[in-house]
Amino acid sequence: MNSRSTPSPSPDSLLRNALRANAGFSGLCGLSAALASGALASALGPPAAFVSFQGVSLLLFSAALVWLATRPSIRPGFALAVVVMDLLWVAGTAAPLLASGRLTPLGIPVVGGLAVIVLGFAGAQYAGVRRVKQAGEAPVAAA
Repeated sequence: MNSRSTPSPSPDSLLRNALRANAGFSGLCGLSAALASGALASALGPPAAFVSFQGVSLLLFSAALVWLATRPSIRPGFALAVVVMDLLWVAGTAAPLLASGRLTPLGIPVVGGLAVIVLGFAGAQYAGVRRVKQAGEAPVAAA
């Protein structure tokens, strides 16, 4: 029998991991959209300029998330702002695109899937903020 106890995860680990995952996913999507806007626009349906703009925006968002996730401490308000930005992306971009009738048969499940993933990040980040607040840590200190 092993007498060593497994250290419990830091109260901020869920929040930091969710921010990192969001940053990685947003960065990959942003890079794809910025570099292949014409091909993605053709395949999915939105105008190429819109796809390109989304790509550059996602790259900037990704960089901000990396910066936030690597701070020695994370202010819960900043993390909640990221949650709000994710929700605004779903409400302001994905939902209108899905309702527009402009998406191709491939674009509908792709944009719908992206919306579900972004909602997942928002939920994980919000749960991370709640965990930190329940642990009584504000701002969040790095482990």
